[in-house]
Amino acid sequence: MRLILSFILCLLITSPLFTASSFANDYETGKQAYNTGDYKTAYEIWLPLAKAGNDKANIGIGNLYRRGLNFEYDFAKAEEYYYKAFGGKSPSVFYNLGKLYIDQVDNIELQKQGLIWLYVSKNLDHPLAQNLTQIALKIGLPQELLDELEEKGNEWIKDNIPTR
Repeated sequence: MRLILSFILCLLITSPLFTASSFANDYETGKQAYNTGDYKTAYEIWLPLAKAGNDKANIGIGNLYRRGLNFEYDFAKAEEYYYKAFGGKSPSVFYNLGKLYIDQVDNIELQKQGLIWLYVSKNLDHPLAQNLTQIALKIGLPQELLDELEEKGNEWIKDNIPTR
């Protein structure tokens, strides 16, 4: 009996359903659905991947909640999914978390934290964060504060990202 269970477990582990390339293919299928506006399908594909710890899928689901696609806008859910992807230290997670916080126009402290995450993503070469000066100017914060927030972002990178 133990031999049969070991054999079944071995089959499951080596099956395409459990391989990294399968996760990558599934993520890309979800991304295609997202890019064509089929947000329900993207969510259905990404959810099991997100539960398995796929950072890109967690970011994708966070984006659905942040943008109100297939769901009502939900700050807490978007933040939850972004933080699930935080450990991978992808520039995309910092960019999207920054955008989530920047959009909180009634909360200057969250906006400041958002700018820090945007500076982190910029310094990790996220292409959409390169226009950060324009984003910061829209908020109307003084240059000294922007410099301070950028320094905090740089310190976070130094303390948390291995040398590239």
